[in-house]
Amino acid sequence: MSAAAAAVAEAPQQAGALVPDRQGYRSFQLEGAEFLIAQTPEGKLDLRDAYVAPDVEGDDDDGAEPSYRRVEGAEGIGGQPQAYHEVPWYSEYPGDAIAEKPGRVWVWRVYLVPVVADDPEGELELSFDNIYVLDGKAASLQLCEVHRLAPPDTPPRDLRLRIRDDVVTVDTVQSMPDWEHAVQARINGIPALSVLEQERLRAYLAALEEARKMGTIDETEFETAYDVHWLAGLQAGGEGVQALGGNWDSSQELRQDDDSFGPNDPQEDVMGGWAPEMFEDLMPQYDDESDEGDFEEFDSPAADY
Repeated sequence: MSAAAAAVAEAPQQAGALVPDRQGYRSFQLEGAEFLIAQTPEGKLDLRDAYVAPDVEGDDDDGAEPSYRRVEGAEGIGGQPQAYHEVPWYSEYPGDAIAEKPGRVWVWRVYLVPVVADDPEGELELSFDNIYVLDGKAASLQLCEVHRLAPPDTPPRDLRLRIRDDVVTVDTVQSMPDWEHAVQARINGIPALSVLEQERLRAYLAALEEARKMGTIDETEFETAYDVHWLAGLQAGGEGVQALGGNWDSSQELRQDDDSFGPNDPQEDVMGGWAPEMFEDLMPQYDDESDEGDFEEFDSPAADY
């Protein structure tokens, strides 16, 4: 047990709930939950020693002490305390000076990217292995699934971590779309694919064409496999329908069976996967009866970066 954990263990308990004094812990306040993670004097985080207090309706009204519990699965995290670069996933409302509505930021997730080296006079050296994500909606701390597109021999300085609402990839600086393309794609509700992603999708489509020519799949099967969500095709790559398993036979069933392949809904992206009704509950001071709430005013990192 770490020194921080021992301090918490000595804190008063109420009905079995953890009531931390927060000494030795770093607080991460997200929409939906607050996380407490043990922090060393050097600023490193020990993810094995983590607590979460999910928001409960009415907590803000009665002033009750949040009820903390151990984060499920945290004990299984290996390794020693680690320095992390924190990447918040947020939505931002700029405010309205005329209507006297203040701005606000909603933090939905925080990605913890391991720091390999921190040179005060240079740039951070990051590792894209063992990235963890704090999710306020799920009140969870999990290892993030990262899809590597960059070739193995890519110099570290050319690697780029790209976070989108439905996928996290390791790409290259040469492959990434420019800002203008990303913005235009966002406006039109389509994914801004990188060069390497386009290559994998072309390989997937070529594999489908080859399977149709060889008679492995018929015309109807080809059309449904052709129409899968872009992320499914990206992950399948040159292996084609074989990599999709039993879900490839219907794009609609595929999207229903696996949420990670769900349709790219800009409205859902902006709100971090929360239902619109929940989002309205989080911002009652911004309700506008005249337009019933205009979510297009919100800025979101779901535009790729």
